[in-house]
Amino acid sequence: MRRNGVWLAVVLLVACMAGTSEARVPKDFFGIDVGPLIDDSSEDQVPEMATMAADGLQVLRAQATTVMPDDSQRRDWYWSQEDTFMLNAAAAGLRWYPFIGYSPHSPSGPRPKAPKRLPEYAAFAGEFAQRYGPGGTFWQEHPGLPDLPVTSYEIWNEENSTVYWRPQRTAPERYAELYLAARKAIKRVQPRAHVIVGGLALGGSHTIDEVHFLRRMVAHRPSLRRNLDAVAFHPYQRSVAHVYARIARLRRAIDKLAGPQVPIEITELGWSKKYFPERVRAADLARVALELPRSDCNITRLIPFDWIDPISAGFGLINFDGSVRPSGRAYFHSVKRMRGLSSRPAPNGRVRICQATGRGSGRAAARLRSSSAR
Repeated sequence: MRRNGVWLAVVLLVACMAGTSEARVPKDFFGIDVGPLIDDSSEDQVPEMATMAADGLQVLRAQATTVMPDDSQRRDWYWSQEDTFMLNAAAAGLRWYPFIGYSPHSPSGPRPKAPKRLPEYAAFAGEFAQRYGPGGTFWQEHPGLPDLPVTSYEIWNEENSTVYWRPQRTAPERYAELYLAARKAIKRVQPRAHVIVGGLALGGSHTIDEVHFLRRMVAHRPSLRRNLDAVAFHPYQRSVAHVYARIARLRRAIDKLAGPQVPIEITELGWSKKYFPERVRAADLARVALELPRSDCNITRLIPFDWIDPISAGFGLINFDGSVRPSGRAYFHSVKRMRGLSSRPAPNGRVRICQATGRGSGRAAARLRSSSAR
């Protein structure tokens, strides 16, 4: 990781750049999944976040942990780790995009079980919003920070996969209850918050198909038709064309279930260097950053996975020594172009992805249903 003493100068440079136009993209559109950075010390987080801001990023996706001292006691949340992360992110001019996972009585490591007590999960979500949302207790305690409260809350992560929700047999129905309970708790303290259906994984041998999962959710709780703020999606695929086909398929399903006004948020996306040459990764990340903000799919967020590789997954955009990989340079350059922070102008024109016509488009999408290449 980068460890340097010039982070303050970088933050000031970004502040000067922020005055240029970024009307080409929705607010807080571009981000990065920072994974375990939330667990690092403040001394480690500060230079990393300064670098992210200098690269043009706007939001950081990181898990909001759930820690209780004892099951038998009254809930008493410990905020020290979250406070450190929020303080450093806001100081760098970055907004935290949390996913609330996992339950207070479920491990946050591999293969967490479904939450046993939905009210406690919802209560944590509400108390988290009370602390870090607009006017929350954290901001009252730190009045000198840039005002960058949490405004979007992703509920769980890949709940349609056995990796993150077990058992899957009743997952759509139980998750529908979890989402609505968490949404109600958050909206009670932050009425204008956006509560996001946790990033759906692509259907496969250990995963319920993303469209089928949503349909079962709505069939179980029809009130979701008017209570979906957004749906997050993780369309890991072998090519950009395959990514777009899966996004288009999900877009059509959401339109029928809840309407075209419900946006899609891409909260994980990427190509591993274990399977794809760096030049391919660079070209694909640059392309989605330039095209998805201008697409006809109502996409309001793009958060690639990830900043630095967890273990040996190979998705990271920078190396452990702080050097930026070509894929990272390509993504950051496209982000700056789209935000008006580059000398090179952003491309114009609508990118047609989700409103494609033709008899073959549906069959093509169907052929791609099980072609995930994560």
